[in-house]
Amino acid sequence: MQQLATIALIGLVMLGVPAEGLAMSFNEFEAIWADARRASSGGHYEEALAAAARLQRIAPHHPGVESIYARSAARAGRVSDAVDAYARLIDQGYGGLVARDPDFAALRGRAQKAERLLLRSQFDVLAPSRLAFRLADPHTIPEGLAFDPHTKSFLVSSNYLRKIIVRKPSGHFRDFVQSGDHGLLPVQGLKVGRSTPVLFACIGTDDNHYQNAVRADLGRSALFVFDLTTGTVQSATWADDGRFHLFNDLVEGPDGSVYITDSRDGRIYSFDPNTTDLSPLTDPNSLLYPNGIAIDPTGRFLFVADLVGIVRFDIATKEMRRLSEPHNVSSAGIDGLYYFRGDLIGIQNGFGVNRIMAFHLNGASETITGPRALARDDPRMKEATEGVIVGSSLYFLADNQQNAFSPDGALELHGLRRALVLKLPLRGFAAPDKVERTEAAR
Repeated sequence: MQQLATIALIGLVMLGVPAEGLAMSFNEFEAIWADARRASSGGHYEEALAAAARLQRIAPHHPGVESIYARSAARAGRVSDAVDAYARLIDQGYGGLVARDPDFAALRGRAQKAERLLLRSQFDVLAPSRLAFRLADPHTIPEGLAFDPHTKSFLVSSNYLRKIIVRKPSGHFRDFVQSGDHGLLPVQGLKVGRSTPVLFACIGTDDNHYQNAVRADLGRSALFVFDLTTGTVQSATWADDGRFHLFNDLVEGPDGSVYITDSRDGRIYSFDPNTTDLSPLTDPNSLLYPNGIAIDPTGRFLFVADLVGIVRFDIATKEMRRLSEPHNVSSAGIDGLYYFRGDLIGIQNGFGVNRIMAFHLNGASETITGPRALARDDPRMKEATEGVIVGSSLYFLADNQQNAFSPDGALELHGLRRALVLKLPLRGFAAPDKVERTEAAR
């Protein structure tokens, strides 16, 4: 769901320091971001630059953070700082973001270093995905996607309509759970049970972007378990400690345990389907808006994506460390995260970025040794969120329209589209350097 670096901090991130060293609540991060935007819109560019520098110290590889720093520096007349920031963005594969930036365009002729990098970088549309299907109702505003291997059906969660939809192989859609039934709030991540016919669903909200919103429900979250055959509720376990929660995504381990990201409380939870016990594995704000989550086949490590990057969590020892990454790699701001044949597949979105990346891991699963773009700047990927790996392909929600809301939470009906599910081949990573423009233009 939708989000000046010192030499010392960059070095720590690259070496894989414990994630606790960067603890901050998402509310604090949002407040600094708002300060930067207010200062910039008011023409106070030095103040905006100072706020952007604070954001950089927290999330030095996040494209939105780097971009706001670059733009603030450009507007403040700090050409050298701006050029260096734009060069870092290009180096991390965000050449398309830079090429569309009007503040970078205004530096033409004074930004030779970044311009040379931009000319050498690859930022053309990379669109090897194929259309799998479109959702029937443009009001869905989907978030999560799951696949039932027994019926070959897809299940889609709806934020706005507070329900779960089934898409049959025939192309027919029906409600798996109807709007608001069983006290459903916006439905986030979904997972079909590995060995039992159940559907796990994260429920929760942190805004009023849903039908019949009730202010008292803000910050409430639960994990629901549904019978996959009948749609009946087997259990509904709510976080009841009085804190503000957003259960966002989840993954099931080989032993049947379920692990959940709580984006607003900045932590990871475990859920035992046998006892319905819900237990925090980390302290509050130990992660900055954790979202996507994956697990290795042995069940030893969780991989959790937050606004800073990817964290490796050892389930047995509770050790949490950030994956080290080279200077030209950015794993920040991932929504959906998936483990596939020793690599992590991440869906990055927001701030003008829509791409799917393969992050290659070393043998110890502690270092990202290199990235590879699998899809990038595909015009169909306007706000890609989550997906599911079926066989050797990633099916993912490419355009969920989370931004189609007015400030008061009303859904803007003008221009609303039926959301797309695209299919991206992963076998051999589908020759990702090939640009296929014909399908992208459809």
